[in-house]
Amino acid sequence: MTCLSAILVVSTSFAAAGTPTKGNCGDADAPEAVKWEFDINTGTLTITGTGAMLDFDQAGYQPWYVWGDDITTVIIGEGVTRIGNYAFQDFPLTSIQAQKAEAAQTRADGGSEPIASALPEGLTSIGKYALSNTQLNNLTLPSTLQRIDKFALFSNTQLTTLTF
Repeated sequence: MTCLSAILVVSTSFAAAGTPTKGNCGDADAPEAVKWEFDINTGTLTITGTGAMLDFDQAGYQPWYVWGDDITTVIIGEGVTRIGNYAFQDFPLTSIQAQKAEAAQTRADGGSEPIASALPEGLTSIGKYALSNTQLNNLTLPSTLQRIDKFALFSNTQLTTLTF
């Protein structure tokens, strides 16, 4: 039985090792295209670059979808102007932060009280279903936000505070 357990662990690690943890998620022709990178150890997905994130046709089409169950934190760079359709739908996000707030994510006392979530200044739109069905319980929207598409925050049953 011990031998079987070792084989399963090796097999799972091998599958994860071959799965991409970074790539493009914006206009590839743009000089500072929007990119993504997932940190397996922290469960953090970071979106950086300049411009709009691509729109996805539905949940499951995001390039980071394979990591979806492990993504608990998203960090969005201040150059990102749009969160694409379905970008983070159905992921167990508990925190979404502007990139400059990255250092403030971890509570010094290790408490379980939720970390305040805030989208970056410069963000102008949020696509349909982009943040639907997450585990966010609070969210601050930037003053630069001009458009929130339909169902962008749909079915966030734990979201109790939304600040504009």
